[in-house]
Order: sequence, then structure tokens, then C-alpha cells
Amino acid sequence: MVIHLYFRHAQGLPMGEPLAAWESPAYLVFSSVHALKEAADAQGLKELFYDGPDALFPKCAPGKANFWADAEELVWELACDQTDEPEDATTWPAGYALLQFLTFWRLALNEHGAHLELVHS
Repeated sequence: MVIHLYFRHAQGLPMGEPLAAWESPAYLVFSSVHALKEAADAQGLKELFYDGPDALFPKCAPGKANFWADAEELVWELACDQTDEPEDATTWPAGYALLQFLTFWRLALNEHGAHLELVHS
């Protein structure tokens, strides 16, 4: 089963810009729930993403979710632990795709109609 994590926005993408204008894809693909959990664990996102009391996607179940203030701050802090310039895609080390994705879209998630969606297919 393939897992997709999408950034969704009511207008397609923030400010109507085409995807090519953004430094992050609008979605990530994982080969399985296990692979997604491994990525979250390795990147310090276990409790935020699937195994905490306020997890975005409890047990990696399909659904829609959005950040709350503490989640946004946690993602930013974890990103700053990896690079001095988290918003510059060229400064990230390999192996942090999930954290980089969440860091990139964190502010856009504050916009009306924006959310993350986890889909199993």
C-alpha cells in the first residue's frame, strides 16, 4: 500500500502560484505505513505526526489535519537543528524529506482552507 501526504489548499496552492514556483513538492510518497513511521521517527516527528496525544494522523490513519501553534514551533525548532536556513531547500542534509516538507508548508497551513491530507492507496 502506497501512502501519500498532500499539502492541500482551497485555491490549489498559496497565492495561486504554479507548483514549479515552490521549492517543495505538494506531496510526498511513502512505500508503506511502516516507511512513513520510520521517517517520522528518524526525523523527531513521531509524537507530532502519529503517536502523540495531539498527533496529526494518529496511527498514520488516513485523514485531514492542520497544525496548531505548538506544532508549527516544534517543526521550526527541529528544522533549525538540521540547517541554519530551513527555508532554503539547498541547505538541507539528505534524509529529512518529511521534516523539510512540513517546514516548508508550515506557514501556508495557516491560510483558510489549507490542510495536510494522508491518503492510503
